[in-house]
Amino acid sequence: MTSALVATTNALTTTPNHLANARRSDLRDRCIDVAIVPRHPQSTGGVYSARELQHRLTLLLIRVQLRPVSCGRAGQLGIALWGVGGVLLLFGQALVRLTPIAWEALTSGTLTSTQWAVYVGWVVVSAYTEGYRAFQKGFAPRVVRRAFELAAAPRSLFVVLAPAYCMTLFAAPRTRMLISWTVNLCVVAAVVYVRKLNQPWRGIIDGGVVVGLSWGVVCMVREFALAYSAWSRESHAADASLT
Repeated sequence: MTSALVATTNALTTTPNHLANARRSDLRDRCIDVAIVPRHPQSTGGVYSARELQHRLTLLLIRVQLRPVSCGRAGQLGIALWGVGGVLLLFGQALVRLTPIAWEALTSGTLTSTQWAVYVGWVVVSAYTEGYRAFQKGFAPRVVRRAFELAAAPRSLFVVLAPAYCMTLFAAPRTRMLISWTVNLCVVAAVVYVRKLNQPWRGIIDGGVVVGLSWGVVCMVREFALAYSAWSRESHAADASLT
């Protein structure tokens, strides 16, 4: 039973969101069927052993994770907003912290001609690689798409962790999760290193990061507006077909 449960759970958490609903429903039913199998302590005097207790707690966690959330159109929109909004809050926090540092280096009047060239060049490189290539072409559309996918088929635990879900930190293909975790860990390591730098070099690096993050915020807002427009049209068309 344990091996079947583990196999089914792994299949569920790594199943891409675009699989058919029938496949996802089948996986959920299999896990729930395992989770509700009655297991009564027979030889422990009515007291569960540590292994039995751990087993039951694991099954309970799986049932909570797989429990579908019933919500209307407003609830679905709220879930999508929470997923994308949570990511935007992370970006906003970084922008609030880094913008004054980048601006200080820019307006201090101490930049040499070489440092000015590095500043401008780094901003251009960051705008293209981080802003256009990373955020506009990959990250922003993926975050918004996963937000609306989750809103269409919400599950309780996934809804609570919607921002992390949208960032493909879990419940995504393994390669995608590996890339996401690696990028996030590299960002944390870079932040720790840059904090040790003195001005103006810290401000120069932060200037490029600010441009890239700002580009990402604009792209996510734009992608959300487009996705919401399409979702709204589909909802109205579905309502019209029922009347």
